[in-house]
Amino acid sequence: MIIVTGGNGPFGRAVINKLGTGREVAASLRDAGKAQALREQGVAVRQGDFGRPGTLTDAFVNGDVILINATYYGTAPDVRRQHMRDALEAAVAAGAKRIVVTSWQDAERSTIPSTADFPETERAVRSCRWRGPSSGSGTGSPPPWPGT
Repeated sequence: MIIVTGGNGPFGRAVINKLGTGREVAASLRDAGKAQALREQGVAVRQGDFGRPGTLTDAFVNGDVILINATYYGTAPDVRRQHMRDALEAAVAAGAKRIVVTSWQDAERSTIPSTADFPETERAVRSCRWRGPSSGSGTGSPPPWPGT
């Protein structure tokens, strides 16, 4: 199953539409009550709110691929950094085999203050590849966050 966060937003909805029919897709949403159109498309809807990290692991259960949409601009980098950390930890705890996170082009060299958190998030995603439950470590422990 592919789980897309932010499925009611423009990017998340575009991804879900591009995936089309014939795939098992779920949308993780802050407000599942506003997802009637997704349900009518046959998309499973799950409650998952970056601002309430306890909702994320349940939202990601049975997800082979989790697309974590980090492109919600206007959010302060420190807030988004914590949201991404929580989402990565939830994806690993849920047993995801692949984690995909949206980012910023050439994030390491970006001088735009609002993208300051993206390089750290990218490093954390790369570390998940080696440390998550699907790597054979068997620990199921959350990914180490760079600098902690």
